Amino acid sequence: MLRLKRCLDECGIQQQALATGMGWSKAQVSVTLNAGRMPVNEAKFRADTYRFVSDTAIIQDWLKLRGLTMEQLFDSLDAKPAWGCGEWGVAGHDPRECRECCRRFEGEIARKRGRSALGISEK
Repeated sequence: MLRLKRCLDECGIQQQALATGMGWSKAQVSVTLNAGRMPVNEAKFRADTYRFVSDTAIIQDWLKLRGLTMEQLFDSLDAKPAWGCGEWGVAGHDPRECRECCRRFEGEIARKRGRSALGISEK
């Protein structure tokens, strides 16, 4: 699944609206968002997506709030990250594992710096 799908879901925008706004078929948009398979003319698909995003304030606000770029909308959320987790659509993020993961990461940083880096108690 692409981050763009999560963005649309959280912004309340239907895939059909994206397909119509971009001039692509709903089937192609669905395959790209859900499976990450880009169309043959990937450059045009990306350009049309950027145009749609540029014209849609709620998506721009969503990106800004999370510190993301338009290019990061094409990141796959299906892959597990090498370390860490976090909010805002980081690949592989599982909120149930977040606290434990952050504790491990904090421990590594604290050992390197000799203090608590994230302020999460080790208790």
